[in-house]
Amino acid sequence: MTPVVTLLTTLKTLQIKLALDEKGDLVVRGDKTALTPALVAQIRQHKPEIVNTLRQNTGGNVPAITRVPRGEQPLLLSFAQQRLWLLDQIDGGSAHYNITGALNLLGALNIQALELSFDEIIKRHESLRTSFVEENNQVVQLIREAGTFKLTSSDCSLLAGQEQAQAVKEQIALEGSKVFDLSQDLMLRVHLIKCAPQQHVLVVTMHHIASDGWSMSVLIKEFSALYAAYSRGQASALPALEVQYADYAHWQRQYLKDEVLEQQLGYWQQQLADLPVVHGLPLDYSRPAAQSFTGKAVSSRLGREPLTALKTLCRGQGATLFMGLHAAFSVLLARYSNERDIVIGSPIANREQQEVAKLIGFFVNTLVLRSDLSQEPGFAALLQQSKQMLTDAYAHQQVPFEQLVERLQPERSLQHSPLFQVMLVLQNNEQQQLVLPELTLTPVAEENELAMFDLTLTAEEKDQQLVLHWEYNTDLFKEQTITAMAAHFEALVAALLARPQENVFKLPFIAQDQAGQQLSSGRVDKGDNLCIHEVFEQRVREQGQAIALELAGQELSYAQLNARANRLARYLVNQQGIKPGRLVGICLKRSIDMVVSILAVLKAGGAYVPLDPGYPAERLAYMLADAELEAILTDSTLQTPISEEQAVYLDREAVTSCVNDYEDTDLPVTATTSGADDLAYVIYTSGSTGQPKGVMVSHQNWQSYRAGAAEEYQMTANDKLVQFSSLSFDILVEELTLSLLSGGTLVLPGGDQVLAPFEFWQLVDRHQITLASLPTAYWHQLAEEESLAARVQNTSLRQVIVGGEAISPAHLTRWQQNAGQGIRLLNTYGPTEATVIASSFDVTTFDGGDKTIPIGKALNNSSLVILDKHLNLVPKGVIGELYIGGEGLARGYLNQAELSAEKFIKHPFANAPGERLYKTGDLVRWLDDGNLAFVGRIDHQVKIRGFRIELGEIEQKLREHYAVRDALVLAKEDEGGNKRLAAYVVTAGEQQPDVIANLRTWLKQSLPEYMLPGAYMPLAALPLTANGKLDVKALPEPVWQQAGLDYVAPVSATEQALCELWQEILGLERVGVTDNFFDLGGHSLLATRLVTQVNQVFALELAMQEIFNLQTVSELAASLDEQIQMNKLLSGELAIEDLSDEELDRYLALQTEE
Repeated sequence: MTPVVTLLTTLKTLQIKLALDEKGDLVVRGDKTALTPALVAQIRQHKPEIVNTLRQNTGGNVPAITRVPRGEQPLLLSFAQQRLWLLDQIDGGSAHYNITGALNLLGALNIQALELSFDEIIKRHESLRTSFVEENNQVVQLIREAGTFKLTSSDCSLLAGQEQAQAVKEQIALEGSKVFDLSQDLMLRVHLIKCAPQQHVLVVTMHHIASDGWSMSVLIKEFSALYAAYSRGQASALPALEVQYADYAHWQRQYLKDEVLEQQLGYWQQQLADLPVVHGLPLDYSRPAAQSFTGKAVSSRLGREPLTALKTLCRGQGATLFMGLHAAFSVLLARYSNERDIVIGSPIANREQQEVAKLIGFFVNTLVLRSDLSQEPGFAALLQQSKQMLTDAYAHQQVPFEQLVERLQPERSLQHSPLFQVMLVLQNNEQQQLVLPELTLTPVAEENELAMFDLTLTAEEKDQQLVLHWEYNTDLFKEQTITAMAAHFEALVAALLARPQENVFKLPFIAQDQAGQQLSSGRVDKGDNLCIHEVFEQRVREQGQAIALELAGQELSYAQLNARANRLARYLVNQQGIKPGRLVGICLKRSIDMVVSILAVLKAGGAYVPLDPGYPAERLAYMLADAELEAILTDSTLQTPISEEQAVYLDREAVTSCVNDYEDTDLPVTATTSGADDLAYVIYTSGSTGQPKGVMVSHQNWQSYRAGAAEEYQMTANDKLVQFSSLSFDILVEELTLSLLSGGTLVLPGGDQVLAPFEFWQLVDRHQITLASLPTAYWHQLAEEESLAARVQNTSLRQVIVGGEAISPAHLTRWQQNAGQGIRLLNTYGPTEATVIASSFDVTTFDGGDKTIPIGKALNNSSLVILDKHLNLVPKGVIGELYIGGEGLARGYLNQAELSAEKFIKHPFANAPGERLYKTGDLVRWLDDGNLAFVGRIDHQVKIRGFRIELGEIEQKLREHYAVRDALVLAKEDEGGNKRLAAYVVTAGEQQPDVIANLRTWLKQSLPEYMLPGAYMPLAALPLTANGKLDVKALPEPVWQQAGLDYVAPVSATEQALCELWQEILGLERVGVTDNFFDLGGHSLLATRLVTQVNQVFALELAMQEIFNLQTVSELAASLDEQIQMNKLLSGELAIEDLSDEELDRYLALQTEE
């Protein structure tokens, strides 16, 4: 782009136009106050080139708009009109595109002059008396002769005060909600409300197909002049219009074609290649199946100082205010969505030709503005980028948005608008002031209840401030979300202006007084600085004869358990040399010896390392080598790679006799015994390298968890807890904490096998168990039991803790229906690195329907922080990574200092020196009530066909289906290298032959097309690794459902007729009944032709929306056959007795609706 073209384009954005007068001299038109000294210097510098460029353009490059003879040829719609007409057809007629304004008129109103003024305006502007009809498979404009215009009126003068105000409000709303019939109505309605002899309200409503923002200024200007003339008995002095809107529409279609159109479209095709289909802003509500337009607006302001600073920065960069505003808004959207590819729509007046400047009509075009923030620039650099992008966009602004949609063929969805869903508007047109003789005018405050897009930010300069209106769709966002966004925008702009060279993603934008609201934490006293075994010894002194352990008829009191642990501890100190800091392995099955060994290692001053005897030998061997264990307490019957030198066989006489020779009293506290800062255990968890990593947890960490858990779970000495977990999981730590450290009883089931649900309930009844901590997947099995209601009657079980994965809403509903509220149910979350549990949520009475169950708030002595990748706090509702802090935070990873430094970081908002945070890798967001919602893993987000997809959302929907027990969704590549979704489902009960078809239908009802898996793989169970985590490598390769299914010939007459219609409209030789209209190249305009021809062939009234809902021949044919049969029945051609049971049900339902 040449410097001259760039300069001319920049001037246009400032509403400044350079032109040649009759003598060929250069003149400046528009808002001359926007001319900066730098711009004036550029105009002077390039004046000869500017004049030459303008002469070339005037010389015929862009043909002038001339009047088209009426009646000689069909008057086609402009591209913009065509799209609005199409939307009106899809909606079946709606008020979404009504433009309504109301004015209070105080004084002597001349109603005749008022009526004559609008009558003259309608005569002057053909667009206001144009209707739109279909002729010969195309939509055309029909311009009616000007008649005598009559306004409508209503009288509220007999009402007073609030009652009158309410009546006026309702009447204005009524006028704005009346639907225009585009095939026959005038596109302008005027209604006058009488409130008193000298007080009226004027309500003007226009359809957007005949008007836009610029047109309103034209209307006001002409109405002011006409009313003033007619009220004085004078004639209109307005000059005749040279051309009309229909002439512009004809010009547009003649000019924008062939080379001109291709050159313009070429830019946009390159600029918008691989465009994100929908924005990534976090929504408060799930997107409806069909886009709604219900909306509200909140307002905010950018004060004088920041506005002046923004203008100064823009001026220094040679950019306009809009460019600066666009750049800042792009950063806000990027920060809220965690996206770097930001798409914003923006209107442009599109009145380049002088002939149309005085017309009322739908000229405004919409530009799709795309910003690439992937390089994370500073604001100054981004402003330059925005300037260049906008300059290029303005140079190619003549391409109608409708043409752009048709050429780009974006992913179609009834859920959202194409190409963009967020709009930015800067109101910098000169506002016409309506002045009428003998009247005082004040605008009626608007209560906007429409939102044409998900979010629209409109900015307008007033009183040296920037007034911002945030219009939002109330079916997507809550008011508090948008209010917070407005506040964050103000803070973000301040940060951008203060540090324009710094990475825009590193700048904090949550105000300091809000920062505390983004931290979830609590604190409770964890008691004296004791070690865990010392807490247990306190319980022994308090209740030595109480039962500590139960196993297969055996009972061990606290005193007996303590004595056994003491003897073994003394053996470890004296025979094995165990002391603080040394690691001792425990490789035992679930048994009393297992519990004794844990306590003994702690009493000896060591830290225990659980070694699951069921692990593969290779994994155990790695753990043995990595931990460098001093000794390993084990059983000689187990097949493990443990060496004889390390093994301490607790089942051999040589060991047991030696152990029994030691005293059973508590070991004395000396300077060499362990302290609270020493390690208590090291648990190995899976690692991203393929090898497990050891998490080091101290006595203090465990103590912190114990204090928080005791308060959260309300433990008493009367509680009995089932020991369910494997030795190698930290849930065993929870089970020990909630029983032996709280004075309760730990019940050990016999054997190491997982209990069947009926065995679990038998164990509960036999031992009168009150508390269980269970994996969520196992609890799902309990919830599925048909006999659940009977099981929980008179049960001793009072509390169930679940965790490890998301609770299925369907299972929760079933549990609540059968178990009621008698059993407290807690959903918990916590990685091993945070010592068992970090958050908890009571779901006993949760009534969130099919919503994701929260993971709650921080356990006392823990803190939860949500940060972006630059460690900035994120707003409520925005997805970020969860970081955990507090005294429960593990020391780090054994022998992995580098990984420890990466995952355990310095707390960026620390209240005390040395505070750390653990980087979980989990994506979460704050809910309005302060609870956390789990979203998924950082590495569990994928992009497919431009859509950002959270796989966890699809998994959640699958789990809600009654036939699905568990589900996993992955992004995999098909044979062609295309990334597609594959669903692995574990079905409940026997495999049903049609379960996959049912799942497809189920997901289609709640998820958009791009989130539907292309393969469904039924499994008996999801494969697990040795430590109980999902083994992705063991999953079978997906068998893909082909996107283009093999040709299936039509069978019925309806299918045959539809296939022929599709072939004709789409220009194809063959169409099968499983082919998708849009996949074959169909688009909105072709859909209108299809609807017209279907209705003609079948004598039906098929709605446009049906083509979007029923996209294959077979689906549409089935619907048409049903409508035809119902019509025959209603007309008497078909008898009721000829109907099947299903058809009769539909018929009766139809009668009921009517």
